[in-house]
Amino acid sequence: MIGSLTLLQAQVKDEGIYVCNYGNGVSSGSQAYNVFIYVLPSHFVVEDCSSTCCCQSEGDRDGTLKCSVRNVRPSVSLEWKTAAEDMNPYITFSDQWTTVDCHGDTFTVTLLSRYHVNHPSLDSIDLECKIRSQHENMLKLSSRLTLFLPVDNTTSDTTSLANVREGCKSDGRAMLMICSLIVLIIISAINIGLMVNLKRQRRCPRQPPQRPPEASESEIESLAETGRVMQD
Repeated sequence: MIGSLTLLQAQVKDEGIYVCNYGNGVSSGSQAYNVFIYVLPSHFVVEDCSSTCCCQSEGDRDGTLKCSVRNVRPSVSLEWKTAAEDMNPYITFSDQWTTVDCHGDTFTVTLLSRYHVNHPSLDSIDLECKIRSQHENMLKLSSRLTLFLPVDNTTSDTTSLANVREGCKSDGRAMLMICSLIVLIIISAINIGLMVNLKRQRRCPRQPPQRPPEASESEIESLAETGRVMQD
């Protein structure tokens, strides 16, 4: 059988199983249609957000996130995830609680989830609350949240201190090398000076000690006479 079922201006009360019977006098049969009525919510509600599609909020590296979708049918499952897949390693979601409240033909679904940011220097991350599982193709709706995080000054200070210490070590090594080079130059200069002086001494022969000139007889007599006069 080839055919179709059309419901005009369908409402929630029209949801159910429809059976179409057919026959041509020779054969007959039936075709069942299971009709679901989807009620699309207008938007998500994210806690501490005034915008209906995207918002910004300040938070800690550990905390809770809450979002809800109102007046939806059928009841759906929600999830928190990162807006970009490459950011998945930077945040962990845990302890997710889902509550469902029935309001006649529609539902309000609320998701509360804990989170932990794994990257200490990350200052912001884009998150998304969306409908998941079998209803995500029919109910394509989500809300984005940019979560601003405090900068971990402890990690920055530790890193800076480590860099300073490493710089001091590098400066100390450089100073030690410079001092060693200066000492080596001084020792080399002293050795060269000693070698040059030694060569000069070898080139100049030693002069024998000169004896003082002998005094003449007249000088001796004059000195003796002078001595007598001084004694008198």
